[in-house]
Amino acid sequence: MTMQPHVPIVAAHWVYLFGVALIVLTMIWRANVVVPSVIATVLVTLAWTHSPIAALGSIFNASFTAAKELFNIFLVIALMTALLNALKVLRSDIRMVEPFRAVMKDGHTAYFVLAAITYVISLFFWPTPAVPLVSAVLLPAAIAAGLPPLGGALAIAIAGQGMALSSDYVIGVAPGISAKAAGIAVSVATVADRALVLSLITGIIALVLGYLAIRKFITKPDDKLLERWQAQSMNGELARIEEEGTFDKAEIARGTAGDGQSFATQEQIDTELAAIPSRRENGRSSSPSPRRSRSSPSSS
Repeated sequence: MTMQPHVPIVAAHWVYLFGVALIVLTMIWRANVVVPSVIATVLVTLAWTHSPIAALGSIFNASFTAAKELFNIFLVIALMTALLNALKVLRSDIRMVEPFRAVMKDGHTAYFVLAAITYVISLFFWPTPAVPLVSAVLLPAAIAAGLPPLGGALAIAIAGQGMALSSDYVIGVAPGISAKAAGIAVSVATVADRALVLSLITGIIALVLGYLAIRKFITKPDDKLLERWQAQSMNGELARIEEEGTFDKAEIARGTAGDGQSFATQEQIDTELAAIPSRRENGRSSSPSPRRSRSSPSSS
């Protein structure tokens, strides 16, 4: 067996380690990681090449390299975003999850229904667009069924950002990145299969632990619970909490949430779905006809 040649540890390796630690700390502080990433890229290149010009050019070369290696992933993200916007215009996203409101008879059932629906939707559409949808349609019904808002947040976060995003089994973006980083000897299917098993094991354990933690706070179904929760948005409490999150995730969630309307009752959902044909007719009637918009010679 041949021994691999020894690779000496130089200053560039320590600078790279420092950059990784800085990015991790930035994520813990819930801040934007773009600026630390750019700074770390410049410092690593400067320590490796000892050339300020090459360090400055590494900012652009890194973008070109990422675009070349990850173009297929960018294409999938673009197509999924277009599909989500089409579903939101047709209100098909509401139709997909609206029937599950009737299943939430109590807070215990609502917890696991929220987790299951969030996980399935996040596998096909990713968690960031799925969370506003579930929060707008299913979360009000879950709170009215007796589930505390923190319990609903636990179920949605663990199933969406935890289980579905960590495996990404359907779309396959995350396994593709991991397989490409590991080399050609590792296939995407192998990474996806093992990530799915790992995410299911850790996710189910986390869901059970979360349920045991909030079980004693689950109350009997009451519409006043929903009214009390919605009243928090009027006193500025929810706005203060939102400002504590990261800017980029807040903007993504706001962009994929449509108008951000929360459907507390079934009547609100029916009214929203019934307004779709009238919106289409108004849109067609408001668009000017090419013949009418063209001025006639006599009028000029």
